[in-house]
Amino acid sequence: MKILRNFRMLLFLPSLTTPFFPMDGFSAMNDIYFFSNNNKILTKIKSWVDDLGTVLQIKADSALLKREALLAADIFFIDFDEISKNFFQDFFNFYDSLPKPVPLLLLSQNFSQLPPELWENSCIDFIEKPLQKELIRKRVQHALHQTTILRKSWQQEQLLAESVRNLHAVKEENRAIQEEMKHLLQEIHHRVKNNLQIVSSILTLNSTNAENPQLEEILRNTQSRVDTISLVHKKLYESSNLTEVEMEGYVQQQMTNLFNHFPLRSNHISLDLQSKSVWLNVDRAIHCALLVNELVINVFRHAFPEEQAGQQLRVLIGPVGKKQAELVIADNGIGLPEHIDPSRVETTGLLLVYHLVQQLGGTMEIKRNAGTSFQIQFARG
Repeated sequence: MKILRNFRMLLFLPSLTTPFFPMDGFSAMNDIYFFSNNNKILTKIKSWVDDLGTVLQIKADSALLKREALLAADIFFIDFDEISKNFFQDFFNFYDSLPKPVPLLLLSQNFSQLPPELWENSCIDFIEKPLQKELIRKRVQHALHQTTILRKSWQQEQLLAESVRNLHAVKEENRAIQEEMKHLLQEIHHRVKNNLQIVSSILTLNSTNAENPQLEEILRNTQSRVDTISLVHKKLYESSNLTEVEMEGYVQQQMTNLFNHFPLRSNHISLDLQSKSVWLNVDRAIHCALLVNELVINVFRHAFPEEQAGQQLRVLIGPVGKKQAELVIADNGIGLPEHIDPSRVETTGLLLVYHLVQQLGGTMEIKRNAGTSFQIQFARG
């Protein structure tokens, strides 16, 4: 039998010498529901506790246990000797289902037939017959005192439960908002990528129809930059992380795109790609991707004026320490002339590289021995 066992705050067996509880809070407004068919005992108990509460006789009939009025009880009294075993079982099924704890006083001449688990329930008190006025009053006072404590505890638990429910509701609402924001960001990145692809297609059409070789080169360079930014947004909407780009996978895809975009200039160059996982936010990812784009195209156009065996492009990207990232674009070509300073050149490519490094707050070292090497370091966030 499952009994209410969650409210064992008090020992419920005061001795005959236990002092009376204060009368504060005890009044005739307290309802004491007495299950017994013995009117003599009922009359006696009524006269003894009349000033503590109203004793209401309830017929020991299982059908009456369905009445909602019983939920208003402050104390349940049961004369164990005057009820049937079936009613006793039905009562404890009812007692176990109560939404809040109610003290129970059991009267009997012999408690040996009671289930053992009843003795473990601190809400139940046992009063052995013959009845004594002083003992009955003390036990009723004790029960009323416990009723006050139990109901305050129950109210606090209800408030706590309500707070927990509210917290779960807020968390669920936040989760729904975050999920909606995620879908919105995915949609934004998707639309930006699609719009940039439209721009790229227009540039491709214009470069194909351009009769001026210099204009064609400008259009193809611009298209490559647009494709670089478009790929960032493509990686973002395909990823579960909508605010950062994993640059190892990005650069691998970017190299494939660049070699396909400039097949005549890159088909004789072997790629040595050394990439490690490093995450950058959207702005830094775009800056880094544009740096790769400009420096690799510069290798395609200027590092190898003639096709020869062993021509190589080395691309490295990865973390440096806990907060830095490193990008290296190197070739074994003819080398960058000493007089060329990226901060002062008139050509768009290297000047853009200089400004991108500045915007990243990074450093750039150029080595011109056995080809050209651009070594760039910047903070990841």
